[in-house]
Amino acid sequence: MVRNINGVQDYFSPSNITVLKTTDTSVSIKWIQAPTCYERAGIWIILFRPDNSTKIFKVHKEATTFDLTGLSATTSYWFKMTTNYGNDTHYVSSSVPTKFAFVTTEEEVGLSSGGVGGLVAGFLLLLIVVIVVLVFLGRTGRLQPAKQQVTAGIRTIRNTIRERRATPSGINYRAFVSKEYDDIYFYGGMDIKGEKSWILSRKDISLESELTRGRFAIIYLAQYYTHQEAITVVAKALKDEQNDENVLKMRAKINFYAIKVGHHKNILDFIGSVEDDIRGPMMILEYCPNGVLKEFLENARSNISVELVERLFRMAFGICNGMDYLASNKVVHRRLAARNVLLNKLLEPKITGFGPDPEANKDEEERVPIKWMAPECMKSTEHANELSDVWSYGIVMWEIFSLGDTPYPGVQSRDVPGKVRRDYKMKKPEQCDDAFYNIMLKCWHYDPRKRAGFSQMKEEMNKIFTEVPGDSFYYQTNEL
Repeated sequence: MVRNINGVQDYFSPSNITVLKTTDTSVSIKWIQAPTCYERAGIWIILFRPDNSTKIFKVHKEATTFDLTGLSATTSYWFKMTTNYGNDTHYVSSSVPTKFAFVTTEEEVGLSSGGVGGLVAGFLLLLIVVIVVLVFLGRTGRLQPAKQQVTAGIRTIRNTIRERRATPSGINYRAFVSKEYDDIYFYGGMDIKGEKSWILSRKDISLESELTRGRFAIIYLAQYYTHQEAITVVAKALKDEQNDENVLKMRAKINFYAIKVGHHKNILDFIGSVEDDIRGPMMILEYCPNGVLKEFLENARSNISVELVERLFRMAFGICNGMDYLASNKVVHRRLAARNVLLNKLLEPKITGFGPDPEANKDEEERVPIKWMAPECMKSTEHANELSDVWSYGIVMWEIFSLGDTPYPGVQSRDVPGKVRRDYKMKKPEQCDDAFYNIMLKCWHYDPRKRAGFSQMKEEMNKIFTEVPGDSFYYQTNEL
């Protein structure tokens, strides 16, 4: 019997909206979300511009503040807010949205001569302080960690400025995202307010056996004991030689998945995190018993059937759906390959291998997997984006339909950039049809502006597949 209810049994929108700060290009708002008996999936802010065009901001379900950016000076705007109840795939929006209007301020002008003089004097003083601090850190042996954090901050600012300048009109905006979103220090040092719904109790997690070891973590097979059942999961824990830097990396990955990624059927699911007195923070992830996609493909070569080929098409479609979801959340993968896709018990693809990169802040030269990279990223993935991920997706499609062959067969990695510049395209794999090979070719335009985005490819594939009752679908082709 239910003896008390924590909240109201109704779908309420945010209320008591107040403006914290208004500038010529942004406005900061604050609101109150009434307690409810229902699970919230997120908050949507729909901004209405003077020309009646709209822009949707998706906000974390626990947030109570947000900055609306990219606005024009001295302009009247209004927006409405709704709260979604349920989960990321099935939700109900609050029936009565909250509406609010505001006007941005006048465009900021330059400094006066006196202001410039004061700015120069302040800069010189700051420079002296920085020199003193650097000398102190150098003598105490703490210069290198501080240097890494400063470098990460400078890189974030530089990439943001470059991308804003380089964003051409008429191109999918999702493709141009600040690398801040994948930065170790940005997410590792994030101070998250309010309830952290992803935190699990350590007593509910039982480590069973070691599966593998990565660069800084150990992957365990584990059991997660809920109130109803025991679920087989994967626990990602730091190695024994953990230090402050590795703890920061692990917290960055946890915060990134919890705040940025969310849940999607074709993304390896982040279940939560726990704090272990000995191992420190641990990530709890979905367990995929059928392993790595590349290994599955290689093992399937001796058992080709109509059912297998049908499954290959569904795998390619599922990966496209997952990548479209990541791009919609401004997440750039940078390392998409069949080796970074896992298969669950239903052989559904689950994308992994993305997020804050522990090696991204090293001074050493980046190791780039040339055969999977777009031509603009073959030297560095620093400016990778959705459209470079699209190129890699075309390579993954080729891997799928060649049953795990290495791309550009017979070609050395060092020779790939030259062949790509000469417009070389890999031939259609034996198990692929013309429709999907044409999609591959659209991924492999040398000019990224000519490549189709994931949303466009998803719509094109949707027309090929036929849905059946439930969440299943099958491929329509005369070649099967």
